[in-house]
Amino acid sequence: MTNEIELITPKTVTIVVTAIPVIEYKGLRVITLAMMDKLHHRPDGTARRNFNENKDKLEEGKHYFHLNYQEIKSLYEFRTTGISPNPQGIILITERGYLKLVKSFNDEFAWEVQDQLVDGYFDSKKPMSTAEFLVQQAQLILEHENKIKRLEQRQSASEVHLVETRQELELTNKMAVKAYEAASAALQHKYGDSDHYTIVGFCNKHDIKMQGEEARVKGAHAASLSRTMGKSIIKIPDERWGKVNSYHISVLEKVFEDKLKDHQ
Repeated sequence: MTNEIELITPKTVTIVVTAIPVIEYKGLRVITLAMMDKLHHRPDGTARRNFNENKDKLEEGKHYFHLNYQEIKSLYEFRTTGISPNPQGIILITERGYLKLVKSFNDEFAWEVQDQLVDGYFDSKKPMSTAEFLVQQAQLILEHENKIKRLEQRQSASEVHLVETRQELELTNKMAVKAYEAASAALQHKYGDSDHYTIVGFCNKHDIKMQGEEARVKGAHAASLSRTMGKSIIKIPDERWGKVNSYHISVLEKVFEDKLKDHQ
């Protein structure tokens, strides 16, 4: 069993506004029914009821896995996530199973959760998130700084390689600058189409003050309006949520029409 389940802790993924632990079983990312309720802001037991009502349409090993109590109890790592199995064990839902169960959740918020969960959690082969990207850049910067120190030591020890050392220093400094610029670009949402903005990016551009809950509502409105207007929604990396939606400027101008009038 310990060779089949992997809990990637303390790594978490934030979907909309909810952070969940990353759990993999038999090489697949999975979620529990309780996690599904939490993500969709549904009463406890909602996902389990849907699971029980549709169990005849689900295939074990394809749409879900059922781990018994002893199997879970033996895994200390599982308990550290705060997920406690009951005596009947626990159900782990795969991406295919989730997409079947979530069909009954058809509000705008559910659409947003589904998009982010599929793109930012289940599909672990997608490009790294901005947070992961920044960590990678920080590691590169540290390596460059260590290399600079070694080169400076070489320079002090031998003047014979002075020219060569200076050239290496210049190259290393350029690489460090590029890494900083790349990290800065990620934080400023410079990915994607120039005609598309995230909710945060559009608000910053027009100096609009926006709270977290209001931004989520505006995002749901923008997603719905994009589908109505036939405008594309582009996923871009984000340092907090992994991935966020960016919307066409014409959609955002309608969504923030009242706010824009206030700033005229």
